[in-house]
Amino acid sequence: MLKHKIAGLLAVLILLISATGCTNIRFTTGTGKNRFAVCGNYSISVQAADILISERKYSYEDLFNNEIWSRSVGDMTMEEYLLSDIKTLAGNVIYLNMMAEDMQINLTGDEEERISEYAEDYAEDSGFDKADVEELLQMLLIAEKSFYAMTEDVDTEVSTDEARTISVQYMFFAVNDDVTDRMAENKASEALQKIEDGTDFLTLAEEQSDDSIHSMEFYKGIYDKDFETAAYKLETGQVSSVVETKYGYYIIKCINDNIESDTAKRKSEIVLKRREELFADKFRQLAEKKDILFNEKYLKKIDIGSMSANFFLTLENISITISFRRNFIIRSDFKWQQNMEIFQ
Repeated sequence: MLKHKIAGLLAVLILLISATGCTNIRFTTGTGKNRFAVCGNYSISVQAADILISERKYSYEDLFNNEIWSRSVGDMTMEEYLLSDIKTLAGNVIYLNMMAEDMQINLTGDEEERISEYAEDYAEDSGFDKADVEELLQMLLIAEKSFYAMTEDVDTEVSTDEARTISVQYMFFAVNDDVTDRMAENKASEALQKIEDGTDFLTLAEEQSDDSIHSMEFYKGIYDKDFETAAYKLETGQVSSVVETKYGYYIIKCINDNIESDTAKRKSEIVLKRREELFADKFRQLAEKKDILFNEKYLKKIDIGSMSANFFLTLENISITISFRRNFIIRSDFKWQQNMEIFQ
């Protein structure tokens, strides 16, 4: 079965967008009325574009609710942003299929059969035509196979320490206009003394911390370096000393110094990032030489607001080759979610 496969295919390609970002775009009325994007002998249909837009619309609304469409990203409306996202994705799918031809990469009979089975179920559930769904899935899978073929030499060894995911409780004492550095440090020191005297850590954090969140799981490279360094030195059950950061002071308690299941997932993510880096230059060289032609008439008349929002995971998908997780697609959007200040 194709379980979670489609989201994985889209997720890998969406990650590639940020890794490459070099699709050459030209608008034209000469692509043919049923073609959304064209490059040489390769193209993506307007029906396939409708499917991609429907999926992305769902994921945007799933993360940010329906109010997202009243906001903007820089000088672009959210609808313009989504279409830009789809254009780049479509261009990258075409480029990867062109690379597949050079590398003589094709789908196996088994893969084609299972795509056909899934396309039939998805078409019935979503209202899209089976042939359109099938065409898109075939191009997505070929694109993914190209990506992995071109990065087969990547180093897949990742140490447990590099990928280790930990769980902590913490309390934070902020430095701001009303609280000087010395005042915040004194408050942290007093709290640490109470912990050493036997006060429950989480209870004290709820009472005294300047952060409303007191627990989290994380991996290396996403939080303040001083906080992260102190947290990763702790073993399960240990409490740090007062930790100074540029934001204020922390006290950290390690709840689990290695969440094994999450660490295994993180190893996969690190390998994928290495693949992206290895792949980026080869991909960029092709993208700089080949223009993608987009259907201007289609782009002008499309009404995203009236389109249904469907997500490939509404059905039970099957795994064709490599198993992917839904959080890949969330992770690619989460980078964008962390930059919500760009919304006006």
